[in-house]
Amino acid sequence: MGSLYPLEILLHHLLVFSSGRDIRSLGCTSRFFAGVCSDETLWRKKCEEEFTRFTSNAALQRVGWKKLFIALSFPRIFVLGHLAHGRRGAGWQTNDDDRSFVPVEVKLPGVRVVRLVAGPWSFSALDSEGSMFVWGALDGDRPMIQRLAPFSLGCIVVKSPRKLILPNPVRDISYGNLHCTVLDSRGQIWTFTNWFRPFRLESAQLDCHSPETTPTQVACGPHFSAVLTQSGDVFVFFPFNLDREDRHLTVDGPYASASLDKSSTIQCITRTLRAKPHRLPSIPTRLDGANDNGSSKGPNREFLIRIAALSQQVIGLTNNGHLLIFKTIRDEASLTIAANTLWKHLAVFCEPQDDMSTPQRAGRVIPQALFLPPISEIATHFPDVIVAYSPETGSMLIGRSSDEPPVTVPGLRNRTIASVALGKGHRAVLTADGELLTWGAGVSGALGHGAPTGAPQAQPPMGAVVIAQHQPLRPPVPQARNAGVPTPVHFDHGADAQKRLEMFCIDVTARESHTGALVVNLERNL
Repeated sequence: MGSLYPLEILLHHLLVFSSGRDIRSLGCTSRFFAGVCSDETLWRKKCEEEFTRFTSNAALQRVGWKKLFIALSFPRIFVLGHLAHGRRGAGWQTNDDDRSFVPVEVKLPGVRVVRLVAGPWSFSALDSEGSMFVWGALDGDRPMIQRLAPFSLGCIVVKSPRKLILPNPVRDISYGNLHCTVLDSRGQIWTFTNWFRPFRLESAQLDCHSPETTPTQVACGPHFSAVLTQSGDVFVFFPFNLDREDRHLTVDGPYASASLDKSSTIQCITRTLRAKPHRLPSIPTRLDGANDNGSSKGPNREFLIRIAALSQQVIGLTNNGHLLIFKTIRDEASLTIAANTLWKHLAVFCEPQDDMSTPQRAGRVIPQALFLPPISEIATHFPDVIVAYSPETGSMLIGRSSDEPPVTVPGLRNRTIASVALGKGHRAVLTADGELLTWGAGVSGALGHGAPTGAPQAQPPMGAVVIAQHQPLRPPVPQARNAGVPTPVHFDHGADAQKRLEMFCIDVTARESHTGALVVNLERNL
């Protein structure tokens, strides 16, 4: 039996507004609807509506739009590294060693996560509807002696993922050292110094009435937050100078059992704080040392399209692929003094670099000029590490905020880079074909390459007397393995190679001594 409506009406005006579950259920009712609900055009529109961030990946498109929609509807979250302060997300803590040298899955059933963001002691997950889930603590740096007494709300550990109840869907998330700033769907700026009492920044400079006052991105430094507007202007404010009230709150009130109850949500008590953020000077119309770099084909006016933060600096990326830095963001007084300070062009990231990964000839390494296309993405880590890369071509440079030339990573040649994440001593790169590569320091297990081998045998504690052979001994601390070159991470240790090929990583995040990854199974069937 057919339908009373033309096929075009069904596909483009009715089914496209239905949920994926309802479409699949309708396809089970008859042969006609089975054919209609398997139309690839329909599933492509559903993917573009609900998973816009991933639809441009050619490797994902090859599996088919329906299978891609199903896979993205059932993502899996993995975390690895130092997972104390609730970062394991399992509702429990280990007593001895909170490190995990292999990926550990965080259960968040029924939630279609599309992005992960790591903080110093926490993780955040953003789903396709803009809901924000958190686990861990915002303040994990307080001494243990202060944790035994009443302590600030930021120290409360959320041991399993919880949904933050906010007025509007969240669009962007960024972490400082002890705070988190988010941008919602209405262009409002929210800042968390604890998980329970966020405040909204109210300012005429960010009222969304014009491109100059409409925020598009947030980026946090250790103690400040930066906001980028549609026009390319940057505003900076200092959350702890505004939110002085919560710095003195303790958990002996209504939040005392907040981290111990069984609720899966946190009903945030929202507040509004009026302030006038500092507007940074506009970028110069002509950049010193800037080459063409393809900019002649772009718009005449150069403006910022993305920002990132360092310890006391803001990094800006322009529409023509140039990298700039604004220094001396220590406090409000420093911004007042630096009112006439100009953005500085980081020309070393836009100049041809010497590629030292070429083969040796006659005992010498022959450097070869490596010309990078315009940069389109940036990543940073405190205090001064900068990564500039182009997902379209896979080119990537790692450097610092100084004038030292950046370097390339030989192990990433001929690999298309989708995303980059930085930890304190480790690096993570997500390739366009869904492979997660990590390298650097493995002391915390954040590389995810498996448990170290050759660890010493268990020894009794110093000064202890072994009374019997069966007395338990203190487990040894594994000797961590470092990785000098990008090495793949597997999310199903112990499985055969065929199953490993089904796991496709779609997002990666890192901070300090931990890493998070969002993974889908492209072969999943309902």
